[in-house]
Order: sequence, then structure tokens, then C-alpha cells
Amino acid sequence: MTGSSETPGKPCTDLRSSSLMSPARIWVSPSRSRNEVVALRVPTRTLRGMPDEFIDGMAVRADIIGDDRIYLPAGRGRAAFIDVRDLGDVAATVFANPGAHRGAGYTLTGSQAVDFEEVAAVLTRELGRPIRYQPAGVLSYLRHLKGQGLPAAQVLVQTILHTGLRRGQAQRVDPTLASLLGHRPRTLDQYVHDHRTTWSTPAPASP
Repeated sequence: MTGSSETPGKPCTDLRSSSLMSPARIWVSPSRSRNEVVALRVPTRTLRGMPDEFIDGMAVRADIIGDDRIYLPAGRGRAAFIDVRDLGDVAATVFANPGAHRGAGYTLTGSQAVDFEEVAAVLTRELGRPIRYQPAGVLSYLRHLKGQGLPAAQVLVQTILHTGLRRGQAQRVDPTLASLLGHRPRTLDQYVHDHRTTWSTPAPASP
């Protein structure tokens, strides 16, 4: 990553995640800001997850729980989802042996690109109830997010990111993650299985 905020002689590390559907409704990234990393004087090593908006920041939990649907303006776009646990394992590997990775830049993706029909099928199998993918129009999606009370900036960013999936911006599959891990990355099926309670429908209240 490049940027004017870097301190000469103290380049920074950018850790970006791409992971799917956490309990959080708000998009999150398990990363340090550039300033924090510069303050720690971490040598240059870039771990860039693609697509940057996934997995653990996906804001569709309420739709899955409440409406049994994934509602996104992604069309038939595909994404190479990466489990944030794999990203954490790679980060630990890099920081455990910084000299071996000095100056390196890594693009990290999952091992397979899937569309949201396939994501819905995985959720259906794991949750034991039908989950459907409902492609959204851009304006409809904007109104949908505003109706959830999200900040305007977040509404805009999420809409741009998901619309970009239509154009293949997140479908690239890169083998670097498996190489750094020393084994095959976790799959979407594994992630959903391990976190299936995230999208479980709340039990009805006792009378």
C-alpha cells in the first residue's frame, strides 16, 4: 500500500480482511489503522484480503434472520470469500518471522469464487431452513440500508462495494493464502457450519 501518511524509514503494514457474515450488522475489519501501525514501527508487509468487504463484516444478518434471504445488489457476481481466521493465521505467521517477509506484499483470497445463490444454498443446508438470494436494484438497496438506520457514508460504501461484485471485482482466486498457511484455506461451508448460530432464528418466547 502506498500513502502520504507513511513516515520515512518506518513503512507500515496494511492488514485487510475479507470474510463473510459475522454477528455484527456493521461492516468491520480486523485491522490496525495506518497510524497505529506506523506508531508500532512495523516493517513493510502488506496482507491484502480480497474482496475487502467480506466475510466477517457482511451486513445481511438481519435479512437472513428476519426474512430468510440475502438481499444485495450483486447480481450474479462471484466472490472468493476468505475466512478471517485464515487471515489471522497468516498475520501470525508473518509477525512470527518478520525477516522472511520483509518488503513482501500478499494478496489473499479464498480458494473458490462463489455467487450468492451458492451462498444461500450453503446457508440452507446448515441452517435447516430455506434461505434465498434476492438480487436488489441499486436504488432499492440504498433505501433498504437507510431503513436499517445505517449512516449515509456506510450506506454508500456498501452499495458501491456490492454493486462492484457484478463486474467481477472480487472473483479473482489467488493461491498465495494456501502457500502461506501450508494447507488449504477454510471453505465457505466450514465457515457457515462453525458460525451457524449467527443466523439462527430466535426461539419463540415462552408463554
